[in-house]
Amino acid sequence: MKRNRVQLLLILGLLLLMAVACSGPEDGGEANALVPEPTPVNTEIVLTVTPQDNTPSPTTGVTLVPTETQTPAPITPCYSEDLPYAYAESPAMVGWRYFAQQTNLSSQVVYFPDTCSESEIQGNLEYLFYTDQEADRTTILLLSETQLGVMGSMYSHLNTNEFWAMGPEDYPMVLSTDGYINPNILIYRIDRLYGEGHEGDEILGLMMGLAEHEYIHTVQARNNPDLAELIWGDPIYQAVIERYANLDNNSGSYYFQATYSYLSLIQMLDGLSEMGELDTRVKSVLGEMEISLEDYLAVELVNYDTHLRGLLVSVAGEKYLTHLEKKPVNALLLISRLGLGDVASFTLVRTVYDRYVDDYNLWYYGSSEEQYLPESFDLLFGP
Repeated sequence: MKRNRVQLLLILGLLLLMAVACSGPEDGGEANALVPEPTPVNTEIVLTVTPQDNTPSPTTGVTLVPTETQTPAPITPCYSEDLPYAYAESPAMVGWRYFAQQTNLSSQVVYFPDTCSESEIQGNLEYLFYTDQEADRTTILLLSETQLGVMGSMYSHLNTNEFWAMGPEDYPMVLSTDGYINPNILIYRIDRLYGEGHEGDEILGLMMGLAEHEYIHTVQARNNPDLAELIWGDPIYQAVIERYANLDNNSGSYYFQATYSYLSLIQMLDGLSEMGELDTRVKSVLGEMEISLEDYLAVELVNYDTHLRGLLVSVAGEKYLTHLEKKPVNALLLISRLGLGDVASFTLVRTVYDRYVDDYNLWYYGSSEEQYLPESFDLLFGP
């Protein structure tokens, strides 16, 4: 089914998105929609965390308390990188290794053997979560089923919400701690390293998608230390972040609208560019935000847009990707910064869409109102 959906997107998107770059209605006639209507993914499992609506409350329990300096003294690690074979060769870890090798990531995978005492685990967790370690290294923490301490709180949260893994979009709220929290940790349930038992041959592909999705959350959290708080407080921001992480990797059925939402957004912003108005509109909104275009573009973000580029090439080809990057201010730039967690980009793109989507719809679709893009950003990213 996944292959059929992808083929459908390939055929429809290739024909329709290229129309944005190459033409608009010349005589006010009708035009076809550039993106397909969203179709739910018939996935039997949930791999991602924090659904876009009915957000679960974080599970309460014992929480970590960092030291005043938030730089605990070095500890003797009780956690181990010497994984049991069943862990190391599970679909989850094979999928992670393949993804990490593909993207040249530095990572470590650790777990707590049964010989670790509760106090040792507590000290090790404080070190992992509150000590600034290698900025570009991702730590995968394998979590056993437990009801004890901080790990019990994290496991309860995952189990209650039927999640297989979580990242920094979630665990800062579970830990309920102010100040710095290491954004480069991903937590996998040991009892879901092989899935739930009914995924069959799809399991490895699902786990590779999960690896990319969760890694993207670490990038978003590095760009936005308040990522978890904003996600849990704003369902629209949550949808923006989660759907971006879900693009082109089929990692969860919660976010089946991801492709539709982001292709619609690209269509509208690139349409403004074709109208010769995107640069002016962006400068105007940034001015209201008291940010110059130069300062906005000068902000350096940790970047990950491989999946977004892959999606665009799949549906519209390399030429369309090249077209998008011709101008300094373009749809690809704005949307990748939005998806990567930049709060200024969230405000900017949301405002530009809300103000000018009507102009775009009239310019492109004319009187064919049934084909109009949603009239507001919140409708585009709503449930």
